[in-house]
Amino acid sequence: MRRGFREAGWGLVAVGVVAVSVLVTIGAIRAHGDAAFDRWVGWASIDALPFAAIGIVLVLLEKISRAGGQEHRRTGVAASGNSSRGVEIGDGKAQTDSLHSPTETGARNQKETLLTPDPGIAERSGDDTESAITVCRTIGLWGLPGTGKTTYLAALNKALAQASPPWKLNGATEASANYLSNAMARMLGRGEFPRATASIDYFGFVMTGEIQVGGPPGVPSRERRVPVRFDLSVIDPSGELARTERGRDPERVKLVRDLAKSDGIIFFFDPVREAECGDAYETFMDTVHMLEYEMGPSAPARLPHHVAVCIAKFDEPSVFSAARESGYLVRDKADPFGFPRIADGRTAEKFFDDLCCALAPTGTELLSTAIRRYFFEDHIKYFAVSSAGFYVNESMRFDPDDYYNLVIDRPSLIDWDRVALRGPIYPVNVFEPMLWLAAPDLYEAMSGRRAYKRVEPGSWEGRGKVRRKKPRTSSGPPGTRRIARPDHLICMIDIGGPDDEIRSRIERLCQLVSVVAESSPGLRVSLVSYGAHSVSRRLREEPVNVHAWAVQGAVAVRSLEGLNPDAAAEMTPAYRRAAEIECALAEVARRLTGQREPVALVTVGARPAFPARMASDSPTLPCPLRNDWETILHRLCHHRRVALGAIVSDHGAVGEVWTQLGAHAMGAVSDIDIRRFAANLGLLPLAGTPDPSLPPERGEQPDYNHRHEDRHVEDPQAWPPCLVTAEKDMTAYH
Repeated sequence: MRRGFREAGWGLVAVGVVAVSVLVTIGAIRAHGDAAFDRWVGWASIDALPFAAIGIVLVLLEKISRAGGQEHRRTGVAASGNSSRGVEIGDGKAQTDSLHSPTETGARNQKETLLTPDPGIAERSGDDTESAITVCRTIGLWGLPGTGKTTYLAALNKALAQASPPWKLNGATEASANYLSNAMARMLGRGEFPRATASIDYFGFVMTGEIQVGGPPGVPSRERRVPVRFDLSVIDPSGELARTERGRDPERVKLVRDLAKSDGIIFFFDPVREAECGDAYETFMDTVHMLEYEMGPSAPARLPHHVAVCIAKFDEPSVFSAARESGYLVRDKADPFGFPRIADGRTAEKFFDDLCCALAPTGTELLSTAIRRYFFEDHIKYFAVSSAGFYVNESMRFDPDDYYNLVIDRPSLIDWDRVALRGPIYPVNVFEPMLWLAAPDLYEAMSGRRAYKRVEPGSWEGRGKVRRKKPRTSSGPPGTRRIARPDHLICMIDIGGPDDEIRSRIERLCQLVSVVAESSPGLRVSLVSYGAHSVSRRLREEPVNVHAWAVQGAVAVRSLEGLNPDAAAEMTPAYRRAAEIECALAEVARRLTGQREPVALVTVGARPAFPARMASDSPTLPCPLRNDWETILHRLCHHRRVALGAIVSDHGAVGEVWTQLGAHAMGAVSDIDIRRFAANLGLLPLAGTPDPSLPPERGEQPDYNHRHEDRHVEDPQAWPPCLVTAEKDMTAYH
């Protein structure tokens, strides 16, 4: 019985009861005798009869409706339970919780009636176990290697636990239960991704939970929770079986047969992998042609499967930045972490089309058309998913400047052997594709209750923005001023990496300090070491240390000799993609505050600096303190004369930060000319030139603004970017 009709009927009965009571009371007051009073009571009784009849009819209809609903559910559950056992998949092994095949038309029709809860369920309490909905489905995963199929399954348990209200995922077989426990132990305990599937794995899962129905969001008095149970058989194949190179390999043929028997398919599209390999369209067409052949000539014009197209690795900086810049991001108002996401359906479909067009040179623009060509459009839904989710710091809120949850130490973006999790996983949109394939109507009921708020494309652009001023033109940029002999040599050395590289850096820096101290006994020398931030609880912290400040050269050399690599520290790995150059510069800038004497800053290392915030083209994690190396370096050079020199471990590793740190002198650890390097910084006189310590009237003032490859800094095109950009706000460093 519809809730609205029932409430209207009982409301009419209540009005009748009140009216009769009022009528009898008024009659008793106005009656002047027994006869008059009896007349009032008689008319009141006659008026009460229709309302009493309405109430009786309402009670009888409600009882009949509830009895019919319970019988319907008992019959449906029994039918679905009987048809879900013993279905053979692939190699013919009986799967305990596998689903019906497409040939089981009668069983399928019976189970389809269970997708929508009948009205009586919405009116009952969620504690009534007889009102539970049971659905059985076979779902196949489809995607190339490294697209995240196995990781998706491993993260499904955490995604269900994060749902509101929470769901549970249990293994229907011993092998499935073991897989769940091992996968969660690897991802949550050790911060590792699950191992790639070698062939084809078959799992039986039982998903149980509740769906809120019965009223609009935020109206608890009308909300009811309906228990739901999904018996799922999941096919998890190796991504290698999707490659066209496998041809008609028996394992590949077996996979296609399994997909043909499945009720739904989750197709994984990895934009990062596609940008590097560009084989998604080719493998999709080859597999879909095999599916059509397997379905036979009697199949409909298009494949009958429901397909959830998942844009994988939504958390990757390049993918996330593309969605942010295009204005596709929204936030669920009920999400306590404030994670951005892309709304399922049309919005995700548009984003998928945009990604395919952006990857047009690889032929990917044809993929979106092919999916709609081979599957019914109302059987396709698009999702942007992330199994690892976004990183959450101490604030327990999403930070747009520091959201990447992976620690990557790999040369290729598709080589996942050297990738670790940075923190706990918070899957995004992992539960939704599975729910939509299992019960589309229940998915629509759940997603319809979410209230999204659009994230404006420029809402995060102002964070950490640099205030630029007009550069000075009277005396030119600071780095072009004539360099006098520095009074202070500051050495910054990276103590991270292989032991032999660290020893080579130390030896080369000792040589530089010894040569310069011998020529200028009064030169003050400082030594600062730096390593890498502990971007994960599994990585060690290599903090910035000031070992000596403004000491004699001999003291600095002894401090350098004490920087031997610590073998015990190597037992705990460190972050390899970046080093704390920005924090070392911040410490130097802090100690030089208020001083104006000429300084020579020499940096020895190989790794780039941590960026101040996540970049769209790099997986390098940002500095936890949000220090910006370029801003600090510009401030450092703006108020004093600074000669910049860099000694790198490998010329091929030189990037923007090292180009600017070596603005006046640069060399490699293996073949540097120490005297030439020191002369370019003004620490030694150039050969054939007067001593720069002499007064200008006693000799011609030499020019020390040369680098080791004889590039002249007076050329404006050769100025390092940090010296020609305008002054930036550095209040935080003072």
